[in-house]
Amino acid sequence: MTIQLPDLRQAVIAYLNTKVTVDVLDFQVSNPPFLKVGEPFSFTVRVANATTANGGIALTNVRYQVSTSNPEAVKITVPTNGSAIDRHGHPLSASDSVDFFEFNPAGEDVSYLRRDETDLLAFNARAVGAGSCSIRARILADPDINELFPRNFPSAKDSLSFSVIS
Repeated sequence: MTIQLPDLRQAVIAYLNTKVTVDVLDFQVSNPPFLKVGEPFSFTVRVANATTANGGIALTNVRYQVSTSNPEAVKITVPTNGSAIDRHGHPLSASDSVDFFEFNPAGEDVSYLRRDETDLLAFNARAVGAGSCSIRARILADPDINELFPRNFPSAKDSLSFSVIS
């Protein structure tokens, strides 16, 4: 089987788009299904990686991009258990209320997604104005190169036999 190295880039992009699922769920509000201006609410982002049998690979450096479709209606609170940046790459403080952030959770386990693993992260938000809104989430991640490509793996060998005479 011949692998063209430039195809690896497309394979990684395709993997994140087809083998990793991201769901926004568990919308928690005090008076469901209604949300009033000024009212806090929470939601969970679930990220599931493919199984080994389905071609799963481990992912490292997992970051969560979370946003609202209507910043006039909803602001999301930056979590305290990690670091975050805005859409321009500027650092955000924990507990800032924003309409978009890229979140890098603290701790090795939540920033690493094994094959067949599912991670859940809870987020808080607040309704700041009237209007329709949706919460969007996705991840950015890198394939775990050390798992994907064996290191210090020996190549095929050849030998040359000869005799030494005196």
